[in-house]
Amino acid sequence: MTDQQKFEWAKPKEPTPLLYTNFVHTSWTFFDVRFQLGQLVPTNPGVSNDFVVQEQGAVIIPWGQAKNLRDILIALIESYEKTNGEIKPQKLVPVPELPKHQE
Repeated sequence: MTDQQKFEWAKPKEPTPLLYTNFVHTSWTFFDVRFQLGQLVPTNPGVSNDFVVQEQGAVIIPWGQAKNLRDILIALIESYEKTNGEIKPQKLVPVPELPKHQE
C-alpha cells in the first residue's frame, strides 16, 4: 500500500468518539504499538499544581503504521514551525498568591 493510494472514508452507523489528550503513555509488543491517551487534570485547582492523568482511551497500531505516523508528524511539525516558529516546551504557571484582605 502506498501513500498515493486514495481510499474513501465510510461513515459508521454510530458516531466515533472524539478524544482530547495532552498526556500519552506508550507500550509495545512484537506486533504493534499502544498509545494510552490521557488528560492532565488538576487535583486542587487554584491551590496547588498537582495533577492526575484522567484516562481518555487508547489507540493500538501496527509498527508499519507507527512509522507512517512518525513521518506524517515530522512533516506537520516542520510545516507548522516554518509558519509559526519553533514549538517550545511549555512551563506550568506557578499558583498565584492571593492578595491578603485587611479587615
